[in-house]
Amino acid sequence: MPLTIWEYDENFFALGVEHYQPLLHHPPPPGSPLYIAFAKVLGLIAWMAAFRAITDERTAIMAAVVLYASPSILVSGTLALADAGALALLALAVLAGVRRNPFAMAVFCAATIGWRPQFSIMVVPMFLAAILLLETWRDRIAAVVAFGAACLAWLVPLVVATGGPESYWKWLSSQAAYYAAHDADLSRSGHSATHIALRFLAHPWGPKWLSIPLLALAAGGGVFVALRKNVKIVPLATGGVVYLAFALATMDPADAVRYAIPALPLIAVLAASAVRNPQLATVIAIGYSIGAYWYASP
Repeated sequence: MPLTIWEYDENFFALGVEHYQPLLHHPPPPGSPLYIAFAKVLGLIAWMAAFRAITDERTAIMAAVVLYASPSILVSGTLALADAGALALLALAVLAGVRRNPFAMAVFCAATIGWRPQFSIMVVPMFLAAILLLETWRDRIAAVVAFGAACLAWLVPLVVATGGPESYWKWLSSQAAYYAAHDADLSRSGHSATHIALRFLAHPWGPKWLSIPLLALAAGGGVFVALRKNVKIVPLATGGVVYLAFALATMDPADAVRYAIPALPLIAVLAASAVRNPQLATVIAIGYSIGAYWYASP
């Protein structure tokens, strides 16, 4: 754990816990209301359970260990930012979806967005894919209603805290304009598409000697999962691919290692799916964890 506040936005999250004032960027836009309201969730266990619902136990353990050993999580997970808790809630949403519990899935999807609204880019397409896989229209309608109600539960207090709908929309629009001018334009100028792709795809997993083998495994795992026609992974894959496409097209590459976090579970489970030997999976998980921790430890 860092001994002091380190990331710039941590100050604003800390001030937001003391006194929730979104217009003063306490916390930063879009407000992260559930992050301020609740304590962090133990994410590793949640993702292990979610991966286990998608695939077998060995693959689940390897995927969860690799995910939480990634330098991106090792660094950002210790900070007073909303990413780690949102990632844990996302795991519960995936778990509920795979187990065909539409109400729980909808509530956890809404909670994930309320915790860190930027995760909506991942969650909304994942949620839509999941409800399409439900067997009845009754379950689909129930999931949509539950999702809307759960979103209103955190959105209404947020709008009230900003002074009403007009003030909230003005606040959100100003932040969107800043994002379009800075993250999606100015910050990307002078960077090639290859450089941006490496920032979002490879750098969260560490240096080349860690990231390239892991991404190669993920590519092989993608082929393996496709050949086995595992529909359980479809919602997670849909959300992950949409999020990565949005990130590569518009997000600030300077913050790519943290911004890539919502897509990391998909890459982790695909990489683990490529390793069919239990002993080899154990060696890779332990070896990667040691290497990643050594790399991130400074």
